[in-house]
Amino acid sequence: MDLDRARDFLRDHHRAVLSTFRADGRPQLSPVLIGVDDAGRAVVSTWETTAKARNLRRDPRASVLVLSDQFFGDWIRIDGIADVLSLPDALEP
Repeated sequence: MDLDRARDFLRDHHRAVLSTFRADGRPQLSPVLIGVDDAGRAVVSTWETTAKARNLRRDPRASVLVLSDQFFGDWIRIDGIADVLSLPDALEP
């Protein structure tokens, strides 16, 4: 799937599972809502104190599985390096 189609999928589908790494290397899976910002980046909002935020600050590698509303429907996986932004930097201008 090309990048534009992936972004379109994210604009229409917001349910996802985020995978980060715990300090001992085990995966941490979290259900999240995902969107796309004006720059075309996948965006997840969370509290600073969550395990996923702590994990990503320590090890920014992340994968996210974005699901359609149908259980056996379309889906995409995104792998990459996450940037964790704190308030007020996380707010869009």
